[in-house]
Amino acid sequence: MVCGNNMQDSKLKELEDEVSRFGTHQIKGIAYFLTLLGGAIDAVSYMGFDHTLPAAQTGNLLLLMVDITRLNVQGIAIKMTTLLSFIAGLVVSRCAYHYYRSIYWRIYILVGLSAACLFTFLAFDHLPSGLAIAPLSFTLAMTTGAFNKVENELYNNSFTTGNIKKAIIAWCEFLFKGQAEQKERAVIFTCLVLSFVIGAFTAALFYFLFGMAALLVILCEIIIFTVCYFLLIRFSQKS
Repeated sequence: MVCGNNMQDSKLKELEDEVSRFGTHQIKGIAYFLTLLGGAIDAVSYMGFDHTLPAAQTGNLLLLMVDITRLNVQGIAIKMTTLLSFIAGLVVSRCAYHYYRSIYWRIYILVGLSAACLFTFLAFDHLPSGLAIAPLSFTLAMTTGAFNKVENELYNNSFTTGNIKKAIIAWCEFLFKGQAEQKERAVIFTCLVLSFVIGAFTAALFYFLFGMAALLVILCEIIIFTVCYFLLIRFSQKS
């Protein structure tokens, strides 16, 4: 019992240190879970919306070029809508960062992401695909802009090419040059990549089982995460 209490106190102290050093939005657990959600949303959207990725705009642009050559008007419309929505979301996110003074501004973005998931699920069969997925792309971009660092390292929680590159480079620096400080960096970015893969894989399974209702599973995860993040902010204010 004493050992369990000591472990709990140790974890709490570790969390306090991480919050004091980097802020609540840069904690590793936050980054891992958001990246898992990013992979999940991308997977469901890809399968449900004509191979459209609401956040991974490199892939979207590639698929857009393919649709243009094939004169796939619906595909072109969806991908252009998500691209423009993503750009708008990033702009709004950076404006909020520079001009909005509430410590809870990231909470509002997460609430918006929850609302977008619900809207996309409800609108899937009733609105054109471009309109149904646009809010999801917009709020995902806002989330990416709001949570863009983990322990002072830039990362991305909605697509993972950059995370893979940073993980490989850090492992090489650690293994080949003996730079011990790179090990922690390598572990962080490897965990980010694994989080994205796990999120995409589990969401794909849910989609095969439940169709677009998989978005409701993701919605529940976002709500739980938002509540936990809110409590973490309150905890950081008291400590």
